Amino acid sequence: MLAQRAYLFVVLEGGRPLAGGARYALDGVTEVQVVRGDRRAARVEPHANGAQLTLELPSPVLSRVHARLRLSSAGWAVEDAGSRNGTYVNGQRVGQADLHPGDLVEVGHTFLTIGRFEERADEPPRDLDAADLAGEPAGFRTLSPAVAARLDELRRAARSEVNVLLVGESGTGKEVLARGIHQLSGRPGPLVAVNCNTLKEGITESQLFGHVRGAFSGAVADAVGFVRAADRGTLLLDEVADLGPTAQGALLRVLQEREVVPVGRAVPHKVDVRFVATSPRPLDPASEGDHFRSDLFARLTGFVHPMTPLRDRREDFGLLAAALLAKAGVTDGQTPRIAPDLAYRLLTHGWPLNVRELEQLLTRTWLLAEGGIMSGDPRFVGGGGPPAAPPPARDLDPEEQALRQSLIDALEAAGGNVTEAARALGRGRVQLHRQMRRLGIDGRRFRS
Repeated sequence: MLAQRAYLFVVLEGGRPLAGGARYALDGVTEVQVVRGDRRAARVEPHANGAQLTLELPSPVLSRVHARLRLSSAGWAVEDAGSRNGTYVNGQRVGQADLHPGDLVEVGHTFLTIGRFEERADEPPRDLDAADLAGEPAGFRTLSPAVAARLDELRRAARSEVNVLLVGESGTGKEVLARGIHQLSGRPGPLVAVNCNTLKEGITESQLFGHVRGAFSGAVADAVGFVRAADRGTLLLDEVADLGPTAQGALLRVLQEREVVPVGRAVPHKVDVRFVATSPRPLDPASEGDHFRSDLFARLTGFVHPMTPLRDRREDFGLLAAALLAKAGVTDGQTPRIAPDLAYRLLTHGWPLNVRELEQLLTRTWLLAEGGIMSGDPRFVGGGGPPAAPPPARDLDPEEQALRQSLIDALEAAGGNVTEAARALGRGRVQLHRQMRRLGIDGRRFRS
């Protein structure tokens, strides 16, 4: 039996992007109080009409008591508690606002959202922090209950001998998840990856099964081939839909007989290989135009796992961003920060190229960061540029507002030429670029 449960998600901390995200169960909670603390933590205490969850966030731009979220018969609403830097809903500063599914609440450069999910009623709701997932295999880390439920099923399949097919859009992390499956399997052999569209008709069996020296022109040495290289391990068939007819027939024999015959030799080799395949689309041998063999399909699809695109994993955004920044070599000692306007754009982009696109954008933005601040107008790889409508500018103090207006005036007068605008203002070009990024000014808007 399933039950509907609500969670409060810390989607992204702009001031601490390496912290990842977190989630907190809202069972019985009727009020959430967001306060400044020494570390990220949450506690639940009795309240007048239920329970109160106090969320502490270690942000210097957060007020001591910054905002409150309250539950009524109409749903959740947010109320600013007289904070110094304001509370925002979907980029707009608010004093009080009703919340709808998917709304982003920004408090002190930290983005929150409330989500409802179906979970098994006999399992208690569980708070979860990114740090709690550090020991999970690659690809199996998630804060989303919906994604976690599917990954739990895959985890059980990974520990068996069943072959697995991962189906999903490009860039969703199919190879990363395949490595996690291999890790969970406990198989002592290696994971060997083969890109199926590189298997060439005419030499397919040599590539897959290996050959002996002299078996054909150019065979100057023995080769074990992909299948034997993966003995006692896992063979990853990436883009399996691209397999040609010869390769499909050759692999079917391996799956049926569990042995291979190297080219130039008559004696078969027994192999112990587990197969994981990936495809950007569901395979359907029954459909017209799909040339994938139904018998091979049946043997490769013992368990089919649909990949979740990044646009449907907003709850995991901070988790993924932290992992990608760490992969790029970013450390806490470098005090990385993501400016609020950039964070808002990242969280509202559609990500057609998924995690691969996010990785490229974060890496590029970090390389251009000054003083550890990642800011500016991102160039989305898969979206043809940034969103047409930029997010609303954050409220500035009078001095910053005056500076922003002077920069805009100078850029308009110079037709977007930053060098000319800097000269007119008596500043250096690099200094002007830095101020433009900090104040959310896109110089391209002013070009003739």
